[in-house]
Amino acid sequence: MHRARPVLPRRFSLTVVEEEDLAKASASLSGRPNAQTIGDLAGSLAYLQNSSFVNGLIGLVGFCSGGRLALVFACNTTGLSAFVNFYSNSIFQATDANPTPVGDMLENLDCPMLGMFGAEDANPSGEDVALLRSRLESLSKIFELVTFKDAGHAFFSDTRASYRPEAAYMAWGRCLEWLSKYLKP
Repeated sequence: MHRARPVLPRRFSLTVVEEEDLAKASASLSGRPNAQTIGDLAGSLAYLQNSSFVNGLIGLVGFCSGGRLALVFACNTTGLSAFVNFYSNSIFQATDANPTPVGDMLENLDCPMLGMFGAEDANPSGEDVALLRSRLESLSKIFELVTFKDAGHAFFSDTRASYRPEAAYMAWGRCLEWLSKYLKP
């Protein structure tokens, strides 16, 4: 989606925040209505689908709350060829803004999904990842879920104390392999 960034609304612009403010930022994203996320990303997808520099195969990558939002979109579109989810939170939790948890939308997932998780993460917990695996298997989806030992939430974020270079390196390699497998014509 790096090429789609120019068409995303201002609310997706990057803002640097202190680590203690990350919880507030995450809560803000979690409170976004799913319909708003779907609409925003549908516009980006349409732009890419109509761009001459795109081969027609489009992937999506999301991290943390952005991973949950990306999963919501992946479960509500047919235009993606691959999806990579890094430790998306609140997969099975309903909120006032989103009474249907994204975990209940998995039936509509229409592209191969790679999920990366930390074994020491509390959200998503190991139980959440196991439930995600069970649901994806029961729905016969194409997926791979990878859990990294000695890694917690945000293990990929090199600006946080939770950063785990080895897990991040391995996860990025898997991500690139996944995208290469499903996005090459």
